[in-house]
Amino acid sequence: MPLFRTDPSRIFADRRALDPSFIPSRLPHREEEVERLVLDLSPAARGERPTNVLIYGKTGTGKTAVTRFVGRALNEESGGRAKYVHVNCEISYTPFLVLTKILSELRGGQPEAYTGFSQDYVYGKILSAVSASGVSLVVALDEMDRLMARGGEGLLYLLLDANERLDSGSIGVIGIANDIGITRGLDPRVRSRLSEDKIVFPPYTTTQLMDILRDRARVALRPGTWDDGVLELIALTAAAEHGDARRAIELLRLAGDIADSRGSDRITEEHVVEARRRAEEDYLRRLVETLPLHQKAVLMAICELLNRGAPMITMSVLYGAYSNIVSFAGLQPLTQRRVRDFVHDLATMGLISAEVRSFGREGRTTVVTAKSDPAKLRQILLQDELLGSLGGGGFGGQRTLL
Repeated sequence: MPLFRTDPSRIFADRRALDPSFIPSRLPHREEEVERLVLDLSPAARGERPTNVLIYGKTGTGKTAVTRFVGRALNEESGGRAKYVHVNCEISYTPFLVLTKILSELRGGQPEAYTGFSQDYVYGKILSAVSASGVSLVVALDEMDRLMARGGEGLLYLLLDANERLDSGSIGVIGIANDIGITRGLDPRVRSRLSEDKIVFPPYTTTQLMDILRDRARVALRPGTWDDGVLELIALTAAAEHGDARRAIELLRLAGDIADSRGSDRITEEHVVEARRRAEEDYLRRLVETLPLHQKAVLMAICELLNRGAPMITMSVLYGAYSNIVSFAGLQPLTQRRVRDFVHDLATMGLISAEVRSFGREGRTTVVTAKSDPAKLRQILLQDELLGSLGGGGFGGQRTLL
């Protein structure tokens, strides 16, 4: 019996419209953010230096979609006066990889081997290419949190300082981050240059997610294969997880795949429930993987304390455990207030619960525990290059960080 079906899909008209990389023709409920970013980049369309922008928002709030949507228009409409380059810092996760990605895009997008060349050499080639063409280069650093955990401040300084070194053309930077506090530890000169404008992306509501899903379904799915009841179930699920449109679109795609594989003519609520079950573990992994490094360390501290059988995790106990972990990593612990902010964010994401309790004369304090399985969370966290290497070869087995 064949393992694969090769007959035309009964469900999908254009499955690519549900891919994470798909850029739709319009972005419902992000019109204001599009207009704001267009205003910031309008000088580049005229061959002038654009405004540097910081974009904040939780996963799935449309940051990447809006930036790529506007960047595509900039490339198409500027008549060659501007060049937009989108860098995914989860893939190009070091300053050298970011620079080589930029240079490759300036040279037509063909991958080139830069092994053996220094970072200064690649940076110099970028400056030469911009000066020679007179182009206004706009570099979007997506998932910038990942880059900053690997010495990204020096790269930011180079990119932001480039305009002082160029004979012609200009370079502007768009930073896209999940953590609104990402610039707090930066050199004031870097922070002020990078933050010429700040755009915060709020989570989508259930109604907004429904509109997004309808738009995608009309393009991706065959007529008659879906209804609003199915989309509402998906939207409610995604809205409960901080309004994540990426999650909603992924669930619709997976439910369609399940319906297709079973020979169904329609996507049903049962297919959505099955898709949600299958996607849960993958979603948890992606959510944890996109956390800033220090926030991962806070979550790891919670898992380690629970692993040791801690009956109750107060903020003071958690801060001590977190400080131990980042010290092992050779990093400076952040303040207790910052860790408290991380705890609030993790609770908002549904990864942990944080409850304020009164202890009589001892006052009130926040008590923390994990909502997801600590063992699963710990296993995902150990995939991080830094956290996974702290205890040496045996860390992933029996050893703990505390």
